[in-house]
Amino acid sequence: MDKESLEKFEAQISVLSSKEIEKVMKRLSKDEFDVFIEILERHNMDLDRDLEHGKNELLQRLENHRILFEDAWNAIPDGVRKHLTGYYQSMNDIL
Repeated sequence: MDKESLEKFEAQISVLSSKEIEKVMKRLSKDEFDVFIEILERHNMDLDRDLEHGKNELLQRLENHRILFEDAWNAIPDGVRKHLTGYYQSMNDIL
């Protein structure tokens, strides 16, 4: 396959559902099937990378929120905080 055909083929594959992928796989020649598998593997690697990036971003946001909540709790004047600790142990309990 030339580069342009490969790009078109890859674009077509990216929008297929799993049932459509099965149908396409049955119609492919050996060479096309090999290319198809390579494209799917590359697509899966991209999805894995995006998932890992999203997970890391979520963990960073959670850590930022935890720090913010601790700072907000510590910013409450001692007298008010002592009163609140009768009801709440931390800022997380308030939220």
